[in-house]
Order: sequence, then C-alpha cells, then structure tokens
Amino acid sequence: MKILWKKIYPRQLQSSTIQKNLNQFLRTGQIVSVNSEEGTCDIRWYDRPGIRRGVLLTQANDKDFIIPEVGANVVVGFDSMEQARILRYINKGHADRVKTQHSLPKIKVGEKLLEVAGTIFHMKNNGDILAQTLDQNKIQLEASTGTFSTDTINIKNTSEAGVSFMGLIKRMVTNLGSKSIQFIKNTAGDYLTEYKLQITEKADNAVGNSEIPIIDISAGTVVDTDGNAIDHNGSVVLADSVNALCLDLTIQRNSVELLIVKISKDGKVFVNLSEEVTLQLAKKLLITAQEINLNNGTKGAARLDDEVTINVATGDIQVDSETHKNMSPITLTGTITKASSTIKIGD
Repeated sequence: MKILWKKIYPRQLQSSTIQKNLNQFLRTGQIVSVNSEEGTCDIRWYDRPGIRRGVLLTQANDKDFIIPEVGANVVVGFDSMEQARILRYINKGHADRVKTQHSLPKIKVGEKLLEVAGTIFHMKNNGDILAQTLDQNKIQLEASTGTFSTDTINIKNTSEAGVSFMGLIKRMVTNLGSKSIQFIKNTAGDYLTEYKLQITEKADNAVGNSEIPIIDISAGTVVDTDGNAIDHNGSVVLADSVNALCLDLTIQRNSVELLIVKISKDGKVFVNLSEEVTLQLAKKLLITAQEINLNNGTKGAARLDDEVTINVATGDIQVDSETHKNMSPITLTGTITKASSTIKIGD
C-alpha cells in the first residue's frame, strides 16, 4: 500500500461550522435582577431598549463563586447560538471613590481588593492583609513583622481551652414582654465594658466552654445575666455605685466553687472559700486599706508587746484572804508577753 503525502496550507483549511464574527456581537448593559440560587441574572441593554433574561453568571473558574449586585455593569458577548455570555464586569467610578469620596484605599500595582457592602479585603503588594468593615473595625496581618493586630469594638476568641471576650457589655434584656440583645449603659448613657475569660480544665473535642470552666473571670463592670450591675452579695446596684463590682473571679472543680474573689469599685476585696480550704484560711476574708476582717469579726486583734489596760469595777475582785472586795474601781496596765507563733500580725 502506497501512501501519498500532500502539503496543506492554512488557507486551504475550513471548518464545517461557520463561526460568526463575535466582534459584531458585543453589547454593554446593566444587571437589573439576580437569581443567586439559579446563578442567573437579567440584563438591560445600554445601546438600545431591551432586556435579556436568564443570563448565566460568569465565574473565573469552578471554585470561585461571586454573585454581582444589581446595578453592576457588564460586557456581554454572544455565541453561535445567540446565547448571551457575560465576558467581564466593568468597575466604574474607581478614581472618584479613591480621590474624591475617599471610600476606597489607594490600590497599588499588583494589589487586590475585594469589597462587599462596604467591607473590604485588601491584599497589598508588600504581603500585608487588611480586612476592614464599613464602621472602621479592622484586622491586619503584617508580613514583615509577623504581627496580627485588631482595632475593633469587640473581640471574642473561642478555642478548646475556653472563651475570652473583651468589649461592650451586651445581654438578653426583657422589655415590655419581648426579649432582645441590648448594650448595657450607665445612668449617664455611657456604654459599659467588660473582659470575660472562661478556662476549661481539659479538652473535650468541642470548641468553647462546653464543660463548666475551672476558672471564670469577669472584669470591668460586673453585671448579672439581666444586665444589672451587682455588689459582692449579688444585689442589684447602680453601675456608678462604689459598691458595684469591677472584678469577679471564681475557681471551681467538679462544679464545686473552691475560691471566689470579688473587688468593688472602691477597692474593697471580698474572698469566699469552700469548706475544703477553711482549715487554711477563714471562710470569709475582707481586706480594705484600713482593716482586715476575718469571718465578719468585730473585735480587734492583739499582738505581742501591745499595751493592755484592764478596768475593774467596784466589788469585782477579792483584795484579801477574807471576804473583802475592792471598794473602788481599779485600773490595771501592762503588756502582752506571749502571742501565737503561727499567726503573724503586722504593725
């Protein structure tokens, strides 16, 4: 069998399907409605009246999903079956937003910026990443220093070790029979803040404090579940009151509270201990700048070498071997010569 070879030139090649010149079928328009579940949109043309419905939303690849907003401007091409295809989205007004409105940061060569509802995600050409919301809450990762920084109203971290929160106090508040989450304020209308830390004893394959925390700390203005400021007894007080707590610390194990430390806004310290540790310390300890109070005591403590004065009333003591008693009051003075070797009291 003999095979004959023949040279073929490009001009001799023709397709059985005659393709239309797509340059003649490019149109611009504006998206007037979006069906995000179907992945389609309706486009109103700019060149002449008309709307094309059910146009597929174009994605960069099968892993990216971007749903455009109503009002987005697009360039549309048509295939051989006259099916509309979005070729590109047109960004309008970028220079005006950067230079005049200052609603977008300056974008340098090689950088990328995403924006949704005023929130931006900016990847800079020096490797930094910035996420910023419309009300200026921001998170930034600096590549050169390896620094993660935040500038936000509230910060909440949840991990296997527990939960930490720092920011404005908010609680579920009942008002006129309906419940809603509200920020807590003082009588002057100022927002109150808190720092809460709950640490669990061990990991349990569940993020957060799914078990009772072994350490529970509330600092700032301590409030109850209803949003009321409280004193060391749990009674409701004004947040501006000196009796309101600014620190509440609880250490517990197996749901038993071992140690509770509470500090009021005027500096009083209240300590409650469980029965298991009362052999080491008193059950209740109150410390102020002027005094230390154990177990709600009302009597002062004496120390070695302290002076002592004893007043004896008439007829209280026998003054001789007979039955004669003192005929007038007697005042006795002296010093304490023996004291406890295990309890030490300062000057």
